[in-house]
Amino acid sequence: MTKLILLVTLLVTLLAVTQAQQVHNPIIPQVFARIYNVSDTVLTRLERQTAEKQEYLVSDTLGFTLFECLLLITSLILHVVSVAVLKHRRILPS
Repeated sequence: MTKLILLVTLLVTLLAVTQAQQVHNPIIPQVFARIYNVSDTVLTRLERQTAEKQEYLVSDTLGFTLFECLLLITSLILHVVSVAVLKHRRILPS
């Protein structure tokens, strides 16, 4: 990340120097284009890594949520069955 900040600082300095001298050098736009392409590539990689981490967290969260739903449904079924058995044996009033 510090390399990116250093790169941006270099770009701003280079831009300030070229604007101060009013020099129209065809190499300067090419240099800026190359620097832009490199920084764009770096940012794309960082965004991809962040997205992969977020996808991993979302899939884990979804897995735990589905497991919790399964436990809740099982608990509900056991509760209903136990109440029905207790009513059938007349332990609970109907």
